[in-house]
Amino acid sequence: MEHQDWRPVTIGNKKNDTPQKRPSRPPVISLSQKLDAANDVTEINDKKKITKFGVKIQQIRLAKGYNQKQFANFLDLSEKVIKDYEADRIQPEGHIRTRIMRKTGCKL
Repeated sequence: MEHQDWRPVTIGNKKNDTPQKRPSRPPVISLSQKLDAANDVTEINDKKKITKFGVKIQQIRLAKGYNQKQFANFLDLSEKVIKDYEADRIQPEGHIRTRIMRKTGCKL
């Protein structure tokens, strides 16, 4: 039975291999570094400003002397939509902004 190999079979690490290193811990980040990183994100967001039309629409409506219901009828919109625009819950789409500017003669 010399043709058979009776040495034990090991699966995994071999004795000749060096032990595997543990993964290193992530570096410790201080609170001030985290806050500085958070400020960087807001600066990126500040570059792209979202125009809110609520105050402008309300000023136009009051300058024309309409209440919300009259202004909605004047623009062929619902009263709820005008309320949502003025509260900045939703933003008017492009064709609605154009309609407001065209019918009132005021620029948004």
